[in-house]
Amino acid sequence: SPLFTAELAEVLKAAQLVISPVRESIHSLRGALAVMKITAAPFKALPYFAASDSELAKLIAAELNLLDGEISIAVEVLAAEAKQVSVLTDDKNCNVAQQYRDATYSILEELKIF
Repeated sequence: SPLFTAELAEVLKAAQLVISPVRESIHSLRGALAVMKITAAPFKALPYFAASDSELAKLIAAELNLLDGEISIAVEVLAAEAKQVSVLTDDKNCNVAQQYRDATYSILEELKIF
């Protein structure tokens, strides 16, 4: 949430792991750093970038503990949203669908489920 609320504070207190998507923006980086400061739980960020080789992307990678992989900004996601379905349903063989699967496996590994 872009707004820190009492409900968010309670969730962060109870969390065993916090995973936050992080866009390629200084505001997203600042938000993630702020959450890291207020939670005692381990924090991981999932990059959601247009290009992972920019200076800002490198700064985000240096400042945050990133999950393996990243989610690209892709037209396939927008097409699936327009149909009100998941990209995994709409175009399961596209690159971004594989990125979502990879991110899911990384999260399961962090939770020691997989």
